[in-house]
Amino acid sequence: MRFQTLLRGRLPTAEEYRLPLAKSDRAYSSRTRRRWLREISEIPDGFRHEMLSMQLVERLQDRFDSAVDRDLFLHLIASHHGWGRPFAPTCEDLDPPDVRLEICEESLSLDAQTRRQMPPPCRLDSGIPDRFWRLTRKFGGWGLAYLEALLRLADWKASE
Repeated sequence: MRFQTLLRGRLPTAEEYRLPLAKSDRAYSSRTRRRWLREISEIPDGFRHEMLSMQLVERLQDRFDSAVDRDLFLHLIASHHGWGRPFAPTCEDLDPPDVRLEICEESLSLDAQTRRQMPPPCRLDSGIPDRFWRLTRKFGGWGLAYLEALLRLADWKASE
């Protein structure tokens, strides 16, 4: 609900909440407006949706053919806005809500208690830095950057 509020620029109705947005159709250039939206959505400073998405998808670890596939998929989720190379921004979410994602007929969820017990993405033991360095050794620095760029360009194109 918090991220949907941020994307819509207001609290979503019950119907809108059932049809979640993946992208906002507006860019808020005003720092004051962005700060106000963060306050009403109750999203903490430094929150990155891609880090939460990565934590949700981590629950599908048995669906990947190899550890490299899993690492690359999770890294591309975490880095598709430029973060997680190798560190995620600091974000202290003291009261995280339950989250649920339905994608490709899969339902993924993390309850608030589980989220509080997980290491935050900004910590060294989150797995993000280790994953980045494993992939850098596998693909090389330029190779990994190339794969990231392909996804970022596709994301930008989808946002047009």
